[in-house]
Amino acid sequence: MNDIETLQEKLNTVNAQREKLRKEAVEATGELIKEKAKAVFAEFPKVESFSWTQYTPYFCDGETCYFGVNSYDIDINEDPSWDAEKASLISKAGIGQLEDIIEEFDKDDMEDLFGDHVKVTISRNGIEVSEYDHD
Repeated sequence: MNDIETLQEKLNTVNAQREKLRKEAVEATGELIKEKAKAVFAEFPKVESFSWTQYTPYFCDGETCYFGVNSYDIDINEDPSWDAEKASLISKAGIGQLEDIIEEFDKDDMEDLFGDHVKVTISRNGIEVSEYDHD
């Protein structure tokens, strides 16, 4: 085996290790999201679900577009507006806690877990991911 083949084998090993670690990190993130969601539902018993969108914008005024998680725009019980009813379900501080929870996670992990151009809804019954159409 020549030096180039030996180096290629080492590179293949490193890449395989990186991929394995990446998968483990994404799986761990998924489990932590589930645990955090359980804590949210325990703290706010009137909240049945919360959701957010995540996507790569199609256009950014000529700048490079990057994937993002829209943690600042959370729907509670499938209601995007903030009104008296939502205020009775969860406080503004509670909304802030949800935003913080979502922001804690690595954006690459969120994209790997749920995808791009999606709406993620976490309910007491599980996680649902649906396509999201945005401008």
